[in-house]
Amino acid sequence: LPVAGRESRTMRRTITHRSNPVRIVAMSEPLQPRQRRTHDGRGVVNCTENYVGDHMDNCRSDFFFPIRFVQIVRCSHDGSELKLQDGYSTPARELDVIKSGALACVSCGAIFAIENGVLNLINTIEIDERSATEQLKRNADSYTVQALDTPISIANNEMKMIPTLEALPVTPADVLLELGCGDGRYTLRLADRCDVLAVDFAEGPLRKLQQRLPKNSRRTGLILGDVSTMKVAPNKFDFVLSTLTSNLPTREHRESLYRLAQSALAMNGRFVFSSHLQGIRQRLAGEKKSGYYQ
Repeated sequence: LPVAGRESRTMRRTITHRSNPVRIVAMSEPLQPRQRRTHDGRGVVNCTENYVGDHMDNCRSDFFFPIRFVQIVRCSHDGSELKLQDGYSTPARELDVIKSGALACVSCGAIFAIENGVLNLINTIEIDERSATEQLKRNADSYTVQALDTPISIANNEMKMIPTLEALPVTPADVLLELGCGDGRYTLRLADRCDVLAVDFAEGPLRKLQQRLPKNSRRTGLILGDVSTMKVAPNKFDFVLSTLTSNLPTREHRESLYRLAQSALAMNGRFVFSSHLQGIRQRLAGEKKSGYYQ
């Protein structure tokens, strides 16, 4: 959507698609410069080698995947239902959450592992070189020590977050799908207000988020997934949130995100997303209007 006015201004538009009215709230964020690092491309990469075991040291022993979320997640290959396989582990006296186990597609038989409370939906999916490079960079960034917040950085962060959160009037009965959750900037604000299914395609940030969530959290499910291949049960989510738009490398990736959000939302559901604003400061700095955030 085009974004006009001040950086904190919110635009609202209601669209109708396949008889499913969806309210879209587009938030604009000023582009923040970020150090760029490159990695060697390896063509098409099988994700299993990138993730399994890489971040096990950061896993929490008291974080689990809620079983009730299994029924609203679908196979990344054909969109069929997933079935929990026998032999999964649960904490003592809790039968509604999973520590480790596997889900199997009832149609194609693909297996998706749950390792230390995180469901991996891309362990059998191949990704393109550009996405593989971004995954490696994001995983590496999760180990980087971040600079301490300053009053200015805190104020800028709140300026962006407040209107976004105001556009999400969730209730305890609602279910929210967050696409591109990172290490939980928004997830942590929402985790105690509604059920949250938080998705990111890099395991490092997910494990970092896992460490930051409240102890014995049972309302948040973490998924390692790719928005270009991920599928969920249709019309089961009251809200979809994504701050991922400007990070996606191609129009095809962004359209995949929009299709996923449209499919996920229940009747009269709301899709809230943000993109970086090409404002006067960005124009004066000579930043390109098109492209994607790095």
